[in-house]
Amino acid sequence: MKVQLTESVAAFTTDSPLRHSPCYALRDQSLAVGGYVNQEERDAQLAHTFGSQQWLWSEEDDFRFRNSDHQLESLYLLIPEEPCPAPDACARWVRTTMVVGGLRAERRDNFALETTTGRWFDQEARHMICLRDQAPPPEEGGTRVRIAPDTDLLLAGGKMVGWMLTNPARYLTQGWDRPADTPPVPGTSLLLAAYLAMTSWPALEKILDGDEATCRDLRALEQRILRQPADLSRTAVLGRAVGMLIEDHC
Repeated sequence: MKVQLTESVAAFTTDSPLRHSPCYALRDQSLAVGGYVNQEERDAQLAHTFGSQQWLWSEEDDFRFRNSDHQLESLYLLIPEEPCPAPDACARWVRTTMVVGGLRAERRDNFALETTTGRWFDQEARHMICLRDQAPPPEEGGTRVRIAPDTDLLLAGGKMVGWMLTNPARYLTQGWDRPADTPPVPGTSLLLAAYLAMTSWPALEKILDGDEATCRDLRALEQRILRQPADLSRTAVLGRAVGMLIEDHC
């Protein structure tokens, strides 16, 4: 299957999806899928790969392909804070046809890849979907490519318009740490859903403005996280993220 990453850059699906588990970092609202465990290793990939990458002050997603065989090596995706403008249409992406595979670049080219602009998540945070502006409804040729564990690229008419992470609570991490191997308890997903709701615009604007009622809600969420009896590695990630918001703005 041909996948248009941009108007001029294409790749083809292969039988080899990325084997690395995604890392969902609340610290910088990103999703990383690759073999690196720190910024130095991520930077070292540039020497033997090509594709898209963030430059100084740029807001672009990273797709890195190996020079040797043009196979996809890693992904680094930024998560927007704006909500999806059409929640019902976003939710329908969960039900689109899925194929499993990797990507092989059509030719060796560097390019810029625009980030997604809106996010959607269900009430239990079982799925998080990030889409670009003007993404058509999934019924218009919508397909999901399972590019890595629980990580799908979303295609409309063969063009990439966004991506989806299933069970995002499972992949919570402080930054470069690897996510826990054990599945999350149900309560962690509910806590993540509450955190995402409070950190999506326009709710986030109230936090940044130090709104008293919103700060009370944020402190109440922090107490809910502290009372979670299990899943300590993931609740620590959530607790730190909420604590930093309280410290900086409340």
